[in-house]
Amino acid sequence: MAYSPLPEWVRKRKIQERFEETGKSWGGKRPGAGRPRGDRPTAKDAVYVRILINRIQEMNLKELGEDNLDRGVQALIDKHV
Repeated sequence: MAYSPLPEWVRKRKIQERFEETGKSWGGKRPGAGRPRGDRPTAKDAVYVRILINRIQEMNLKELGEDNLDRGVQALIDKHV
């Protein structure tokens, strides 16, 4: 970035004023930005949770799920329900 004797807040205000003069909104959205809709979960009755476990608990769950943590958690839930 080139050196400017003006403080940063003054430069940002001038840039914002230039955008407002042209009718463009500050920041804007570019087409295609963000996560595609296809990546979102499709199960209607699914519940997503976050758990904190230590390494021993993680190894036990992977053992239950044959080296898959998700299947281990599901096996534990099925075992106790």
